[in-house]
Amino acid sequence: MLRLDDLKIENKKIYQDDELYNFSTDACLLANFAACRKTDVVFDFCSGCGVVGILMAIKNHYKKMYLVEIQNSLASLAKKSVEYNKLENIEVLNQKVQDLLLSFNHECADVVVCNPPYRLAENHKLGGNEHFNICNYEICISLEEIIETASKLLKFGGKLYMINDVNRLEDTILLLNKFNFKAKVLNFVQPKFAKPVNVFLIEAVKGAKSGLKVLPTLILNDDNGNYLPHIKKGKNEG
Repeated sequence: MLRLDDLKIENKKIYQDDELYNFSTDACLLANFAACRKTDVVFDFCSGCGVVGILMAIKNHYKKMYLVEIQNSLASLAKKSVEYNKLENIEVLNQKVQDLLLSFNHECADVVVCNPPYRLAENHKLGGNEHFNICNYEICISLEEIIETASKLLKFGGKLYMINDVNRLEDTILLLNKFNFKAKVLNFVQPKFAKPVNVFLIEAVKGAKSGLKVLPTLILNDDNGNYLPHIKKGKNEG
């Protein structure tokens, strides 16, 4: 069932569908972590229903945002949300990330953000729902293809922001180095005090020198499963 959810900031709302992949806290964390300037051209890879781009529009007021989503059902929701919120500087592209260089010049972007599929498809028993499989597993795109395409699109000094499962950290660092990035900021995330780190946020800069800053671990919930005050504040501020 189609529904219109309140993002609880500046009267912005977003369309979601109960039968499709709905955005999670991870998307909000990425939107809060990423930064851009009002003159920047930004690409959001694997953009889903468009929540990261919409939240970043509220926080950063970039020049142009391209939401890139391969699944037509999710891209259609993103278009509805963009139109509803009257965000004229956001364009939704229903296409493969890997095909972006067919229509965009190399080094045309200032920032790329991505909340990718976290899991490798190999050695996993996939569910019967192809839509959810594409969202969760590297079926239509791999982490390597994401980072390689970002490297080609970004200008020298451009920034790539990603969130991923902590088990993909080693892969991420190796691929960033392969495609002329250096990781500059790393932020681990724990669901609760007593739970281990499960995801990480990373900022990488194309052509940068080595030098990594590790931020204090971000803890989301108290022992009762309630968002901690700093997380509530960040979510409300977008």
